[in-house]
Amino acid sequence: MTNQWMVAAALLIAGLATELTPQKQRAAAEVKAEAEIGEVLPIEDLQAWMNEAGVPGVSISLIKDFEIHGSLAFGMADVDSGRLVTTETLFQAASISKPVMAVASAVLAEQNHLDLDADVTRYLHSWTLPRLAENAGQPITPRMLLSHTSGLADGLGFPGYRPSEPLPDALSILKGTAPAKTPAIAARFAPMTQSRYSGGGSVLMQLLLTDVTGQSFPELMRLNLLEPLGMKRSFYQQPLLSTMSHGAALAHDGQGKRFSIPWKIYPELAAAGLWSTANDLAELVRSLQKTADGDAVMPLSKQMVRDLLRPVGIGSFGTGFNVYQQGEGWYFSHMGVNQGYRSFLIGHQSKGYGLVVMTNSDGGFALIERICKRIQQAYNWDVLRTQRAFRFGQERGLGCLPESELPVTKHEPPE
Repeated sequence: MTNQWMVAAALLIAGLATELTPQKQRAAAEVKAEAEIGEVLPIEDLQAWMNEAGVPGVSISLIKDFEIHGSLAFGMADVDSGRLVTTETLFQAASISKPVMAVASAVLAEQNHLDLDADVTRYLHSWTLPRLAENAGQPITPRMLLSHTSGLADGLGFPGYRPSEPLPDALSILKGTAPAKTPAIAARFAPMTQSRYSGGGSVLMQLLLTDVTGQSFPELMRLNLLEPLGMKRSFYQQPLLSTMSHGAALAHDGQGKRFSIPWKIYPELAAAGLWSTANDLAELVRSLQKTADGDAVMPLSKQMVRDLLRPVGIGSFGTGFNVYQQGEGWYFSHMGVNQGYRSFLIGHQSKGYGLVVMTNSDGGFALIERICKRIQQAYNWDVLRTQRAFRFGQERGLGCLPESELPVTKHEPPE
C-alpha cells in the first residue's frame, strides 16, 4: 500500500469520525479494515503473484471475530476490455455450489421437509438410482450424498457446455443421455464404506430437493437460503441472465488469456452452477460460525450447523464441507474448479475467522495459496504444525490447498 493511500484513508476515517452516527461509524470501520487488509496484501505483492499465476482478477473477503472484516478486489474482470473487478463482480463458484446446497438441504430438514438420514427413495419421485444388487437393501441417504459417502464413484467434475450447445436437464445428466456429455450416475460400491468425490451425487440432491419442494432449483435456493442470509449477489442461474452478465468476471486460461467464449455453462446447478461474490460467500461462512457459537442467524440453528460441520465417520467431509484439523484448529472449507475459474472458502469452526478468495483464471490456486498463507500469518491463525500424537487427516502447516485434497476435475481442451 502506498503512503499516499494510507494518508487518504486516515483523513477519510478522521472525517467520518467527526459525527459519530452509526452509519458513519460503520463506514469508518470499513475503510480502516480495508486499509489494514491493504497493508497485509500490498498491491505490489498481489500484482506480482497474479502475473506469476496468470490471474487477471481476484476478489477477497476476510472474516474476523464472526463478522466480515473487510474486502479487496483487484485486477481485471476481462483482460480484453480492461473492465475492472469490484467487490460486486460475479464469479463462477464452481464446486462451492455443493456445500451451499447442503446448507439449504439442512434448512429444509429443519423445516421437516426431509430427513437427511432417511432413504432417498422416500423423496425421489422423478427417477430411481441404479443400485448394485448386493447392496440394494442398504439405504442411501441425503447425508451420504452430501458427504460423498453414498457409494457413487463418478468423480465428477463436469466439462461444461459452450453457449451454442444444447443443455441437458437434471434427468438427462443422471441418466447419461444426450445432450449430457457425462456418463450415467449409479452406485458403484456399498454406502459408507469409502469416500469418493461425487458431483453426480449433488445432481441427485438437486432432483430430490425439487421433488420435495415442487419448486425449481434456483427458486428453492433463493427462498430458503440465499435471500434469508442476504446473499443478494448469488444466483443458481445457468446460463446467467443477460442482465447480469455485464457484472460477471470472464473466464481466462492459466496464462491469463481470454477463451473464445465468455465462459462455459454448467447445467449441473447444485454441483457447479452457482454465480456469487466473495462477500456473499463470506456472509455464509460467518453466519455458520456465528450460529455455531450460539448467536443464530436465521434460517440457521446451532444444532443444524454443528451437525453440518461434524465428520460423518468416513472420509474428510462433513455434510457438504470438507472438515479437518490444521495445526491446533478445526476448519471447514471447500474449493471450486470450473474452466477459467478457481475459488476457495475456509472458516474456523469456533474462533470466528475465515477467508474467501475468487479468481477468474485456471491458474487461480497458486494465487489463492499465497494469499491464504499471508492471511494465516498476519492474523495468527492456529494452523502451524504441532507434535500432538493424534491427527485427523494429513498433518499440515501454513496454506489452504494440499495437493492430495484437490478433487478430480475433467475439462475439455481450451477453447
